[in-house]
Amino acid sequence: MTTIWLDVLTHKHALLLKEVGEYLRRRGFKVFYTARRMSTLTDFLNALSIDAEVVGSHGGRDLRRKLLQSLRRAKELVRVVLEKKPSLAISHGSPEATRVAFGLKIPHICILDSPHAEAVCRLTIPLSSHLLSTWAIPKKRWTPYLIGGCRLRTYRALDPALWIRGVEHQPEEEPLVVVRAEEYFASYMPRDVSAASLKLVKELGELCRRRKARVLVLARTETQAQRLESVAGEGVEVVYELFHGSQVLSRAWVFLGMGGTMTYEASLLGVPTVAFPPRKPTDLELFLAQRGLVSIVYSTSDAISRVESVLSNPEPAFRRQRKRAQKLWSRMSVADFYDKLQKCIDEAVHRSTAAIAEKADSS
Repeated sequence: MTTIWLDVLTHKHALLLKEVGEYLRRRGFKVFYTARRMSTLTDFLNALSIDAEVVGSHGGRDLRRKLLQSLRRAKELVRVVLEKKPSLAISHGSPEATRVAFGLKIPHICILDSPHAEAVCRLTIPLSSHLLSTWAIPKKRWTPYLIGGCRLRTYRALDPALWIRGVEHQPEEEPLVVVRAEEYFASYMPRDVSAASLKLVKELGELCRRRKARVLVLARTETQAQRLESVAGEGVEVVYELFHGSQVLSRAWVFLGMGGTMTYEASLLGVPTVAFPPRKPTDLELFLAQRGLVSIVYSTSDAISRVESVLSNPEPAFRRQRKRAQKLWSRMSVADFYDKLQKCIDEAVHRSTAAIAEKADSS
């Protein structure tokens, strides 16, 4: 039985690779997971019933510590992989999994929807046998990284479509604004990124008083949560403990995202969505904005204005968003993702087998 290794670095990876792992098991593959220690990730894996061996940890925001932790984790992963003997590795852009797989001559399939994460792209795609990505991202965005024989395959879906099927938008009776704080630890974030979220959370407190709304701010780390709580006014609740994004989003009147994945989730669920990115908009934010599913703003005042616009007249906003989301769903195919994944697996295993055979013949 062929063994496939899946490496999980974030909550999004857990959601995506849980679906991938279940597909692989149905296809007769043996699957094992590895993960790292980061915020509530271990608890989230348990909630998803993912049995993962936890290896290493996140290095935080400091570049030196980030590098050292990555190197330590890669070294520890070698032991695990040599013991499990996988024939193939799959990750959502894990630098450690990619490097270890490459060093041990194990084909690696990189599933990725973040060409803006330049460091991750440079460390993973060139060492991978395949890059699997959504058709919503222009192929030219991947061209600089497609070296060393890596092949690009695209699928007609957005990643969250794999795990939010069956979830419906059922907004609460009272106004609820859900906010996702910025990806504070990401290497592509500006160094002063937290200033924008602090100002936003402070002004959302004033919005609560005007509109009698409740604001739920989803923090990414305990430190970030403490900083946001220090400026949060009455009616603003900062949450750091374990939560399932799509379940929270399904109850929102409007979502305000400073990250990426939950912005995509909210738009697909039919939730009026405002993106307030503390960096350049991602390809997927632009893709969704062009289809009227996301409003991109660049200032706190504009963010507050867009949120207040929805709160003042919610039903038309719900109808418009639901209609646009349904139109996008009609263009997507989750089955196409699995079809393209299977083709990547077949090609990667074939190329690996051929390389082994060629080496044996030459010796």
